[in-house]
Amino acid sequence: MNKTELDQLMQQAASDAVDYAQQQFQQKLDFSTDSITQIDELVGQLAQRHRQKPLTDAEVFTLSNLFGAYLGLVFQKTVGGEWVYHDADQQAPFTSLHYGNREYAFASVVYHKLTINPEVMLREYLRLAIANSTQ
Repeated sequence: MNKTELDQLMQQAASDAVDYAQQQFQQKLDFSTDSITQIDELVGQLAQRHRQKPLTDAEVFTLSNLFGAYLGLVFQKTVGGEWVYHDADQQAPFTSLHYGNREYAFASVVYHKLTINPEVMLREYLRLAIANSTQ
């Protein structure tokens, strides 16, 4: 996958996250850093639902990637960075956002909040990522 295709894929995934938030939660996302509070709440609600009635692996994968792309685009809009597609393990490819000498796997953090620890604060992760990248 070349850089242009990956950028388009991540842009589309983030757009799908906006649509999902609107359709499923009646939340309007605007790609601002303030909107990450809404993402925290949405993913927290999804995590609660997941504990009550487990989502399929495909649903967890999709939601993690959609909201991870959204977080990544907010980061990218704020400080920059380039998406990288990692496919060394064909069974588990993933994307991350590189900025300077740092790498941010936003989808992995969403996955962690959704499936393991709903107390993870995406807003705080993004705040620290931005702060660490602008030092």
